[in-house]
Amino acid sequence: MQIQLWNALEDGKVEEIRTLLQSKQININQQNHLGETPLYFACQKGHIDIVKILLNDKRVSIRKTNKGKTVFDIAKTNNHSEIMKLIKEADTGK
Repeated sequence: MQIQLWNALEDGKVEEIRTLLQSKQININQQNHLGETPLYFACQKGHIDIVKILLNDKRVSIRKTNKGKTVFDIAKTNNHSEIMKLIKEADTGK
């Protein structure tokens, strides 16, 4: 199931992500070999609807990658201003 999650993230499949997140078998904070979590990956790809879903999931942990990058860093690097705004709001509890 974890592979399905990463594939759905790659393709930006919002409804499939919603369904997969309902499973207790999914580790929402699993890191790939670069230390990227599903949230980080969604921020990198600019999948704003998926970022919203993940930020609203209480299980999601916002952590740095192996290279010390945050989800905000990667959104900024890729000029995803709406995602940057969402991350700031989530970080401040707004």
